[in-house]
Amino acid sequence: MPNAQKAAAWLPHGIVLEAAALRAVKTMRSTLVVAGPGAGKTELLAQRACYLLQTSLCPAPFRILAISFKRDAAANLRDRVLARCGRDYATRFDSLTFDAFGKDLVDRFRLALPSDYQPTADYRVLTTEFTDKLIWEAVQALPDARCPLTGPQRNALRWDAATRGLVGQPLPIADWDLGRPELTAGAGLWMHWLHDHGQSALGFPMIGRLADFLLRQNPALVAALRSTYRFVFLDEFQDTTRIQYALTLTAFRGGPAVLTAVGDNKQRIMKWAGAFGNIFQQFVADFEADTERLTQNHRSVSRLVGIQQFFAQALDPEAAQVVSARPEPPEAGECRAFQFANEQAEAEHLAGLIHGWIRDEGLAPRDICILCRMKTAAYTATLIERLAAADIAARIEDNFQRVLSEDICAALVDVFTLATQRSAPHAWERTLGFLSFLSGGYDHTDVHNLATRLLTFTDDLARRLTDAVTGEDEIGALLAEVLAFFGRNEVCAAFPQYGQGSFLDDLLGDLTDFLVDARSRFPWPEAVAAVIGAGSVPIMTTHKSKGLEFHTMVFIGLEDDALFNYARDAEEETCGIFVALSRAKQRAFFTFSSQRSVGRYAAKSRHAIDGLYNLFEQAGIAVETVA
Repeated sequence: MPNAQKAAAWLPHGIVLEAAALRAVKTMRSTLVVAGPGAGKTELLAQRACYLLQTSLCPAPFRILAISFKRDAAANLRDRVLARCGRDYATRFDSLTFDAFGKDLVDRFRLALPSDYQPTADYRVLTTEFTDKLIWEAVQALPDARCPLTGPQRNALRWDAATRGLVGQPLPIADWDLGRPELTAGAGLWMHWLHDHGQSALGFPMIGRLADFLLRQNPALVAALRSTYRFVFLDEFQDTTRIQYALTLTAFRGGPAVLTAVGDNKQRIMKWAGAFGNIFQQFVADFEADTERLTQNHRSVSRLVGIQQFFAQALDPEAAQVVSARPEPPEAGECRAFQFANEQAEAEHLAGLIHGWIRDEGLAPRDICILCRMKTAAYTATLIERLAAADIAARIEDNFQRVLSEDICAALVDVFTLATQRSAPHAWERTLGFLSFLSGGYDHTDVHNLATRLLTFTDDLARRLTDAVTGEDEIGALLAEVLAFFGRNEVCAAFPQYGQGSFLDDLLGDLTDFLVDARSRFPWPEAVAAVIGAGSVPIMTTHKSKGLEFHTMVFIGLEDDALFNYARDAEEETCGIFVALSRAKQRAFFTFSSQRSVGRYAAKSRHAIDGLYNLFEQAGIAVETVA
């Protein structure tokens, strides 16, 4: 069948798309898709991949590149394309994060950089420690040979100015105005971290700058990228940083690729991490892109969507009127705001509610999420104790999310799941897909052989996971065996970040610790489930909740202290509450406590964030005082 006929006959897989979404799926022009919470942004991109691949509008050997902001989002999109297209097509779909995309370029082609900018092959990646504070302290410790600034001049730099001096300008340093103290310090820190310790050390923003510089220095690499990827997807586009957008422009502006950027400016809560505030308009101008706006919410019931609309209009007076695509009646759904005398009363009340939702409504603990603006441990310690007294587990997810969102860790846990459960079809499919991806084998014979190998290995692992296996050395050795089953070299080749420094071994150590702790409390099947989080109420920051959804969301600490940035940037804090509210499918609760043992003063207020309470009041949500 000719491509035009295939395109005309193609239908979405398992979903009815609204008209704007279908246009975005089928267009052959660069497009900005403005899509609010629950609009099905990930599904739209998965359907677009299927459309382009199955109709041969993206014919072999051309590929599709999808770039997401978070690792779990990239993995989710890759899994959806595999499930909808099948392995034969999914092998030409690359789903990465911006960090992974930039790092892959630097790792493969670092020797094409000028010698002054070449990191060592085993360079160390600064991840969680790459902060304004670390950069400022590194500037203070720079040798005079690297930085001619005096001690007082260095001390006078603000923390954020030190960071801007390091990564705020495109490379090369020769183009910088070194009369500015922060740029002088930044230039010295670049050379110090690249060359002065035998092993280079780079944060991901630095890697992004190097990748952009690499492409600008090597037009042949740009040509190779453009001849490989004829379609590029950009997910969660509102969170894209200036560094990431500069890399996108260098790689694809002026080339043949058709770009699809999907995002929601009302969920822009990453400005603190450098998100580009005007990026939607800039993208439309740079890529001469069309704009599509989605108006359906497939996540939240009508009542919650109506409340979300008040926040949406406050953030963007031109925001489209969104309607719920859920079949529930208009009165379905619940949104409430509570005021408590202290955190003990708050914890007692919330623990009672959560116990009732699990016991009376049949909700699973993972259907409920506790969100905080920051300091999750401090804001939820009393609640965790009260829930434990009611035999309900709750855990802070931040560290688990960091580890389990890594492709290799998710694959390792899937193998342990297969070894400890009678039936785990999703884990089986994911593991088989992971093996296929590593081996490059996508025909039926290869998949059958991989399935046979996997079954044999997991059966053997199941026999060895006895009650006696509880220690760190034993569990660590078993994880190493599963990694060897996948092939450490193959994993590092497919995911270059795992070949750098001690990153992979550090992840294995973290995963070992998780399993050891779980085994101290549960038999093997329940221990593996506990690591995944089954049976516990998740607790996380609003930032970590992006892309997730829950039947019930409880936001703790709608208070001046927690939303301390409201006076300076009301828009970003309002975006944060909009994100929290929009995680809920059926129920959203917010709490305020007059006394809380967090921060400098125990007494709490909400005068500075009256604007948020006014939005709730406009939406018909009155604050309920609980004795």
